[in-house]
Amino acid sequence: NNSAMIKTIEPWSEPVILADILDQTTQYLRRYLHLPSLAAETIALWAAHTYVFYLFQHTPRLNITGPTKRCGKTLVLDILSHLVDRSLRAESISGAAIYRVIAKSSPTLLIDEYDTFIPGNKEIRGILNSGFMLDGQVIRCDGDDHEVVVFKTFSPVALAGIRDLPGTIKDRSVIIRMSRAKRSERPERFDSCNTRSLDTLARQFVTWADQDRDALAQSDPDVPDTQNHRAIDCWRPLIAIADCAGSEWPEIARKAFLNAQSKDDDADSTGELLLKDIRLIIKNRTSIGSHELVAALLAIDDSLWQEHGARGEPITPQGLSRLLKDFGIRPKQIKAHRGKGYLTTSFKDAFDRYLPTEVETPKPANDNSDLQSSGPKPSTPSVSTNHDHNYLNSCGQRGA
Repeated sequence: NNSAMIKTIEPWSEPVILADILDQTTQYLRRYLHLPSLAAETIALWAAHTYVFYLFQHTPRLNITGPTKRCGKTLVLDILSHLVDRSLRAESISGAAIYRVIAKSSPTLLIDEYDTFIPGNKEIRGILNSGFMLDGQVIRCDGDDHEVVVFKTFSPVALAGIRDLPGTIKDRSVIIRMSRAKRSERPERFDSCNTRSLDTLARQFVTWADQDRDALAQSDPDVPDTQNHRAIDCWRPLIAIADCAGSEWPEIARKAFLNAQSKDDDADSTGELLLKDIRLIIKNRTSIGSHELVAALLAIDDSLWQEHGARGEPITPQGLSRLLKDFGIRPKQIKAHRGKGYLTTSFKDAFDRYLPTEVETPKPANDNSDLQSSGPKPSTPSVSTNHDHNYLNSCGQRGA
């Protein structure tokens, strides 16, 4: 019974001011959670976006993560379950359950302990990735007659768990990195039986969404320039909401965005870190041997290549080859190195695509942020639109 699973929130009885709602939400989050800088403001903006997500091209996943247990990750979801629109909690969920409940009811999914079942589940990863976009959908054969059915997947999702999400979901997420509070940092204890303040904030969000929906639908916020276009997609709804709120919120949202990008730059993928290190090593060279390149990587102080293997062993020429294969780079026999190695020209395409452009100057180059960035046609299967209808009806309940 979806009507029982998903809570419907009654609107507030008076006109509201969004900046005040966001301020109060931020204060509440800080009262009960030990959060890093600007995290409370980011969570407040994300919660607001669940009431108007259908006005945007993308709905960012909210990734609540931490290095170990007792960092407050589940508590964030406990609070959000009372704060966001049409919340639905899940400590475990199948791929089919995700796309069916979204197509039918368009909830805000709150998924806890993702580290126990999502990393190895390609179907769930694909569904969550597709639901990031307004036109996201999956196609399945349904029922005894195997009718081809389209299920819409566009809906807000928050995920809490230990360590990072798989890369493709992480790339579509606004990330909150929690840490365990020291004794001197412990916030007040949250009472799940006394959520009157949260319920009031949720009702005020409903009224705000009805008040400002038309203006928000026409918004085109100025998002700070960044090399990461996916990050812009993630933050555009939150910045648009901050602009709608006015007061100090436009500045707060952009500061949070830039702060997140700085942290993301420090946490590049393994492949990007490898390319960065190799670019420095092979500068002004025409080729390098596989063993020589590995030795140079291992010579870098505090590099992850010293403990790259599954058991913490150093990277090997074979391990290096496997990593570079993803970028279309393969070793070849080079006489000058009496064995396999790499031509430096083979790295150019990957450097151009994945690393900031180096600017040539009389001094050693520094990284800048200028990244560019005939057979017969098969018959078209019969596709059911019943689930599209349910999905649009559920969005209609949000005011779409």
